[in-house]
Amino acid sequence: MTKKRFEIGGEYPLDAVHLSSKEDNLYNRLKGFEAVYFNTGRSAIRGVLRQLKGKRALLPAYICQSVIQAFEQEHYVLDFYNINTDHSLDVDDVKRKCTPNSDVFFVIHYYGTLQNENDLTAIRNLCHMLSITIVEDTTHSILTKVQTIGDYCVASLRKWFALPDGGVAYSLSQKIDAVPSSREMSFTNTRLAGMFLKGLYLNRLTDCNGTYRKLFAAAEKTIDGESEIFAISDFSKEIVKAFDIGKATQKRKENAAYLQKFLNNPLVKSVFQELNVGVCPFFYPLYVGDREKLRCYLNQNNIYCPVHWLLEDQRLIAYDTVRYISEHIISLPIDQRYGVSDMAYLCRVINRYPGGNCENLRNNRF
Repeated sequence: MTKKRFEIGGEYPLDAVHLSSKEDNLYNRLKGFEAVYFNTGRSAIRGVLRQLKGKRALLPAYICQSVIQAFEQEHYVLDFYNINTDHSLDVDDVKRKCTPNSDVFFVIHYYGTLQNENDLTAIRNLCHMLSITIVEDTTHSILTKVQTIGDYCVASLRKWFALPDGGVAYSLSQKIDAVPSSREMSFTNTRLAGMFLKGLYLNRLTDCNGTYRKLFAAAEKTIDGESEIFAISDFSKEIVKAFDIGKATQKRKENAAYLQKFLNNPLVKSVFQELNVGVCPFFYPLYVGDREKLRCYLNQNNIYCPVHWLLEDQRLIAYDTVRYISEHIISLPIDQRYGVSDMAYLCRVINRYPGGNCENLRNNRF
């Protein structure tokens, strides 16, 4: 039997072997909520914003540009509040900037770790006193807890498993009226082709590494230009039913715990010094002095790490802590595709990282 190509990270390949419906799936987890499924997380955000019909929103300065784009497409004026380097809310800054002129407060739980409960309670009380609607982004945290203080919650689902398209907006107490009826299939089909080709590539059935990467990039350009919101595809609906949340959560916890125990290089530092028992980690984030050198070194060893997020918006990097996060953070993949042997390899590679420039690192391959 031909040995599979080895790599850690990158987009999920399509796996049609385990597509039977699972009991512990997302639909069942959100059964008590009013939930509407969209093609992307940004469509879900725009669906909620259209319903609220607000004018001004307060967002964290550490945020994906696509979220800002969603708000601006719905013609919101944006203000931003600071995020600390441990990814906690700067509550004093929030209190200064929450005013009666604010219509929406947007909160994120980074990498699956929930914001401090006392901070959330204080913010919820302040927002309710000022009649500000709380929109909670659970993209990173939906497997930890589906809702904390959000009047509405939104999430991009395709970051968690092999899903061509998928986002969701949901609420415990509010009906969601913005139900998209149409489906835009070019984004879905392009990603589906990329996922299929990546699966073939990893199984050495084709040599199409460059092709599937181009397809994923083309798909992202498609949604960057979308002016409307669309529903999730029928194909992705079935995949959501087949995603076993319990198994994925357990695997992610085990992988993160392994890295927490065995990563040992003074050139890197874990963003979260402790792993709380109830957390389902999204990735395992590190701080490193020169991220691009580390990233180059990891790529040479078939480890592909995203950055959450590369910020260029001057409104965001005006905050010193946010600029520091954006310039020094790297996200290690610890998802359900991988096990202990993969995490052991990841630790060996990072623990032997010597620093230096990319050219000098070429001999440090495993």
